[in-house]
Amino acid sequence: MRNLLFCVLSVLLVSACGDDAPEPSPCPGPGCACTATESCACAEGATCVTECATGSCDFRCDATSTCEYACEESCGVDCLSDSSCFVTTSESSNVDCDAATCEVRVGSSSNVTCRNGAACDVTCVDTCNLDCRGASCVLRCGDAAPIDVVDGEDQCS
Repeated sequence: MRNLLFCVLSVLLVSACGDDAPEPSPCPGPGCACTATESCACAEGATCVTECATGSCDFRCDATSTCEYACEESCGVDCLSDSSCFVTTSESSNVDCDAATCEVRVGSSSNVTCRNGAACDVTCVDTCNLDCRGASCVLRCGDAAPIDVVDGEDQCS
């Protein structure tokens, strides 16, 4: 009995002394909402539809997930290995597509990075920067004809 009590207390003590940094909220399924300054993640292999209607949010689409994400402003989006991301943001956002397939529509003063074999189709509503390294990238500036970007940087101004 004493050993059982010791084990239970040890487990409680270890769990109470864990890392204080909050983990991103899981967002599987349609309609998962992020609120201002919140971080959300779509679990590996899941399908997520997520919207951040106010403020800035961070969103991570884990490996082999399919993610549809919309955000108003100053958002950070990470699309990871073998995921498929459909991203729409307003201004001042950062989208990182790393070994994933990404269809991205961004507002003014946004940055998109595609690397490590990613396939990116980027549409800039206004000014934006695209950094394409070891990836296949297409950039559209508004309604203009698409531009193939191969291992380099381009921008809409």
